[in-house]
Order: sequence, then C-alpha cells, then structure tokens
Amino acid sequence: MTSREFVEQFHGVLDQYLANETGGEEFVRLVDDLMADRLPDEMPDMIFDLLDEFHDDVALYVDDQETRKEHPAYYGPEELLDKAKDCRARLLTIKF
Repeated sequence: MTSREFVEQFHGVLDQYLANETGGEEFVRLVDDLMADRLPDEMPDMIFDLLDEFHDDVALYVDDQETRKEHPAYYGPEELLDKAKDCRARLLTIKF
C-alpha cells in the first residue's frame, strides 16, 4: 500500500466516525489496526508524525465515565470528536 492509499484509508475511518457511522471504541480500534498493520514503510515523516501522535492520543479515550475518573489523562467522547476533527483538518493540509 502506498502512503497516499494509506492516508485515503485513514480519511475513510475518520469520515465514518465523524458521520456517526462508528462509535468511539470502534473508531479507536480501527485507528489502532491501521497504524499497527498497514503503515507503509515509505510514509513521509510529516504524515507519520501526525498520525503517530493521533494514535497515541486516541489510546487515552475511555467511553465509560466512571473509568475515566481512574486517570486524569483519560478523556471521553467530546474530546475524541474534537481530536478526530483536528486530525482530519491537519491531514487535508498535507500535499503529496
């Protein structure tokens, strides 16, 4: 898979979540799967850094409000939505 194809696939996952076609936990799993299994070797550093940072951020998403109280770094659905919107906007500025 090329870097362009990977970013297009990543956009698809973001778009599904932003259109409420997937829930937060499924979205985080899909991002994790993409980053773990399909990341191209020739990924430009700027894109890799953005996606890697986003991947690290979404790992702290916790849907359950009670569980979020266990650690101050955990966050919920509203922040995940904001992070997804920001990642999508930042990806759109990158030219291949």
